[in-house]
Amino acid sequence: SSSVNGIAQQQRDDDRGDVIMVAPSASQQPPQQEEESDDEGLVIYRDAKEAREPLMELFTSKGVTNRWKWEEASKLLQNDKRVRKQFSKLTTGEKRQMFAEYLSQAQKRAKELEREKRKQARVTLLEEIKKWPQTKGTNRYRDFAEMYFQSDWWRYTEENERDDAFQDFMEEHERTEREERRAKRQEYVEKVQSKFSLHPTLTADTRWRDVVELMKDDCDFKWLDKVDALFAWRDWVAADDRKADEEKRKKTYRTERKNRDAFNQLLEESVVRNNINAKTLWQDFMPTIKDDERYRNMLGQGGSTPRDLFEDKLEDLTEEYQDQKDIVIKILEDAQLKIKADTDWKTFHEECADHDDFKGVSAVNAKLIYESLLRKTKDEARHAEKEVKKIRRRFAELLDECDVPTDISYDAAMSVLKKQGQFEVAIEMVPDDRIRRDAFLYYCTHREGGGDADHHRMTAMSGSSKDDGKGQQQRHGGH
Repeated sequence: SSSVNGIAQQQRDDDRGDVIMVAPSASQQPPQQEEESDDEGLVIYRDAKEAREPLMELFTSKGVTNRWKWEEASKLLQNDKRVRKQFSKLTTGEKRQMFAEYLSQAQKRAKELEREKRKQARVTLLEEIKKWPQTKGTNRYRDFAEMYFQSDWWRYTEENERDDAFQDFMEEHERTEREERRAKRQEYVEKVQSKFSLHPTLTADTRWRDVVELMKDDCDFKWLDKVDALFAWRDWVAADDRKADEEKRKKTYRTERKNRDAFNQLLEESVVRNNINAKTLWQDFMPTIKDDERYRNMLGQGGSTPRDLFEDKLEDLTEEYQDQKDIVIKILEDAQLKIKADTDWKTFHEECADHDDFKGVSAVNAKLIYESLLRKTKDEARHAEKEVKKIRRRFAELLDECDVPTDISYDAAMSVLKKQGQFEVAIEMVPDDRIRRDAFLYYCTHREGGGDADHHRMTAMSGSSKDDGKGQQQRHGGH
């Protein structure tokens, strides 16, 4: 490699010394002036301006290069009598200055030619490198250099430039070849796998040696090496298994979807038959369908369970029920009607039926709404009654504690409480006068007519420690 580089460097140095100055074109020359000549017609240049271009042309015609010295150029001008006479009016300094200008232009031209040659050499280098794999087929730079180092373009490129370009190309070329081989191998793998699928006797359970025997005459199968052929078979088997699993999954999904659709239909039928409404519980509904095939088909399958679908349906029914209940409540409010504890279904229905909005309420929900409102009314009545009893009992206990006689009037009883400072307590305990009167009547009835047992019950409720004898004495004292 060093010997190759040495030769190339020497050739470049020689070329740099061979650059000759090209004479200016006619368009670059100054306008022609009347020339001075001798008796023989030889032009005598009068000054440096007139002699400049002819002198440059002389240097060019004589082969003066950018490596000449002034001494050599001076001899050229002195040795030729005609030349010496033509430029005799120029001083040595003027001629030397013109020679320096000539050399400067020659050097610029030499550098420009050098750049152009290097540029073209790089283009040629890449072209030859691209052709190299087909020319020799080796991937060694040494072989490439030994073949081209004497080429004209070789000496205008640097060693590291040539080596880097060669290595970069070979890496890219090898990568491209690998990709092409991989693509071609994949192409044949796909061809062979397609033939596996079309083969009448090949299945995923076929043994590999049997596959080789069945495919031994196939040109595409033979193109693959043994390892690639085996991997092609394994991939095909895996893909076939995945395909079978996917088909099974799709079939299962379709079956389960049909089962869900059938069960939803069962729920719809149950709604129509009023076996399901907004208040139905799963534990009450399930026994009615446990023998239905549409219910049994749902058991054990993935996804939504029968209860999930029931709850979904119940959610829809509940939403519908609540919307219709709001309609009924508005009808009752607009008509200023109130459901009482003794309001029967017929009365309720007749009161609502005349309203247009009630037509959108289903018969099932109308009955459920009636029952809900009636139950609410009764619950409120029971709660109110319970509160009244509680208040009445507490008031009776207060009267008992104050030993209020049972044979006096209500107003007299209140006077007794005032005397004992308990009237304000009684008012705070029972603000409603009607309830106080009822409680006083309750007190008188139960204390006077109930005997010892009733008195014992009342004293027990009040937390009194009075015994039966003292209580009896108090009652007699009251009379």
